Amino acid sequence: MKAFQYTILAFLVAALTLTSCLGDEKKPEYSDYCVISSFTLTSLKANRPIKGSQGQDSSYVATFGGHNFRMTIDQRNQTIENRDSLPYGTLPSKVLISCSFEYLLVHRPKVLTGLAPRDTVWARYNSKDTVDFTKPREFRVFSSDGTSSRSYTVKVNIRQVDPDATVWDKMEQDSKVMPEGCKGRRMLTLGDSLLLFMERDCGCMTVATRRAVKNSEWKQANVMLDGETMLVNGDGTSVATLQQMGGVLYMNVKNGIAYSTDGRNWHMGGTCPGVLVGAAKGRLYCIGGGNLLSSKPTDAVWTEEKLDANGAENLPAKDFSLASLEQKNGNQRLLLVGKNAAGTMLCQWSKIWNGGEEAQEAATWAFHGNNQAIHSKLPVMGETTIMPYGNTLLAFGAASTDGEVPALDTFYRSRDYGLTWEKHYDMYLNPKVKAAAKDCQFLTATLQEEMGYIWMAIDSTLWRVRWNPAVMK
Repeated sequence: MKAFQYTILAFLVAALTLTSCLGDEKKPEYSDYCVISSFTLTSLKANRPIKGSQGQDSSYVATFGGHNFRMTIDQRNQTIENRDSLPYGTLPSKVLISCSFEYLLVHRPKVLTGLAPRDTVWARYNSKDTVDFTKPREFRVFSSDGTSSRSYTVKVNIRQVDPDATVWDKMEQDSKVMPEGCKGRRMLTLGDSLLLFMERDCGCMTVATRRAVKNSEWKQANVMLDGETMLVNGDGTSVATLQQMGGVLYMNVKNGIAYSTDGRNWHMGGTCPGVLVGAAKGRLYCIGGGNLLSSKPTDAVWTEEKLDANGAENLPAKDFSLASLEQKNGNQRLLLVGKNAAGTMLCQWSKIWNGGEEAQEAATWAFHGNNQAIHSKLPVMGETTIMPYGNTLLAFGAASTDGEVPALDTFYRSRDYGLTWEKHYDMYLNPKVKAAAKDCQFLTATLQEEMGYIWMAIDSTLWRVRWNPAVMK
């Protein structure tokens, strides 16, 4: 400690001597005032990824200014830090700073409990010297009269996760919430919540609810229909028909349609002439009697949709998925995908319109047919999920019944609104996720659109993933 005091005294004597050499006409004035009034990151370095000439991953060091990352000085608590974190890859060991202070400023790594002062070295501030902020540093300013000092803890915050990277998070494993004794499962988002519906072997339906964030707990309850426990007894009630539109859930129940705003309490709505296959753009869609029909949720009046010359014989019979999206030119498009009755062929239909309700009702559904090259077709998968993601359509699913396509074999994307599909090799698939899906009985997923996360329930495990936006172009 004495060595430190002698060092500071030497700094002060040198400063006073320099001041006296400037002339004797005016005597210097000394004060006990000591403060850091401004602190700026002037120059920083960062690792930037780049592709080599052979396509290999590489990086280079770039220099950038830190003026846009304001350092906040808390005079009461004597701390200084940037509240907006520096970009991922910034090198904290080579930072140039500029600061205003009174009167003498020195700094060293922050002394931690149990660390002797002799293990750290004080350095006098120089705007031309880089400072190592790998760990917080202590900046100590001294008054000109040598009677006062003030210490600040300075911390430089840097993003620890690349916001453009593909990140898989295993949220939890809870066999009590997602038990084996189920005949079917379906997961949806409703507001900021995840809802996992399950048909139990006991014949009832349950719903587990949790917030769509980390460290949230499931809350499980029986699904109620007009005050009574909802039963799954072959009367058309099925979690496979669950749909969400405008903050309201819809589902086939007792050959009709029930609706709910919370997932637990349901109420009987109107009749339904078939199986509910989707809900989008203000309308419910069902397939029944060999026809594709639609209705507004409020009136339950079903009208036949117009189909092209391929006719109703090519409509899907099971495992339906309906995706709604807006094309770059402003046209609205619906894509309906499902399997034929034998489960051997994927049937794709779409319709396009530009305008209001009248244009939507007048639009004709077109069958995509089987005239595509084999490599551009979407394979027949189990529990196929199709959803808009970024600027593309994304598709994935469980294993096919014939075993030719493994579960989560890869992710498929379509950049032409479902006309053609390709394997998306750039989309990283966590090996642990792929292993969990290998022999899974259930795979259900939903999109948390506001955050860009896809939540995926694979048997008793729950995963969350967000892909690099550049990968999705």
